[in-house]
Amino acid sequence: MHAVTKILVVFAVVLSLLLSALTVAYSANAERIKSQYTDIQARANSYQAELQREQSKLGEDRARLQSEIDAVNAQLNDTLTEKASLQQESTRLLADLKQAQVELQGVQARIDQLAAMSQTQAMLITNYRDELSGLREDELRSKQREIQLADQINDLGGQLEVAIETNRALQEQLAELQQAAGGTALASGGNRTGIGLPIRARVTNVQQAPNGKLMAEIDAGTNDRLGPNMELTIVQDGKFAGVLTLKNVELNEAVGEISLNSGRAIQTGAIVSTVR
Repeated sequence: MHAVTKILVVFAVVLSLLLSALTVAYSANAERIKSQYTDIQARANSYQAELQREQSKLGEDRARLQSEIDAVNAQLNDTLTEKASLQQESTRLLADLKQAQVELQGVQARIDQLAAMSQTQAMLITNYRDELSGLREDELRSKQREIQLADQINDLGGQLEVAIETNRALQEQLAELQQAAGGTALASGGNRTGIGLPIRARVTNVQQAPNGKLMAEIDAGTNDRLGPNMELTIVQDGKFAGVLTLKNVELNEAVGEISLNSGRAIQTGAIVSTVR
């Protein structure tokens, strides 16, 4: 056999051995690789199922989150609406506050004005009270003085009555003595006379005669020892008012002519007296 052929045979044997080894190795590796592939495929299926579960869960979470987002958006819209309403309410309240402040200033000014008026009124009341107290004291003093004067007048009136009665008694005694002596107690004729008897009467009527003279009628007459041409004093309101000259005298009444004093009017109820 040729040497080259031998070499080729040797190479062929070696290659056959190598190929056998490779075939055995391939067979062993193929089983292992197939087993690994099966494991990988199973794990891939498991991962795929888990991925689907995760995706499903993610979808649920996404839906839940979307629902929450929608709720939050709705709440946000409500909040924004409430915020706008609160802003409007705040604006209105600020306007009301400014109005209230303006009104408060007006009220404060009114209070100050009323306080000033109150102080003025207090001063006026104090002045009025002091003045009233002074007037009351003056009135009290006046009343006390009036009471004292009334007491004095009453005393003087009593003294006057006593004096009149005493004078009347003396005049009666004098008349009795004159009659006993053959004299007269009354004078008559054209001349005016006045016996000075203490006679007190009142004016019952005042009228004007046709001749223009003012005439007065009194409630005393001859029974009170009055006679024509006698002059009586007229007292009006406690003051001398004129002279009454008797013209016509009857039993219980008499009429005379009035001579006024400074134009004082004579009224019904005036006192006439022979005391002058």
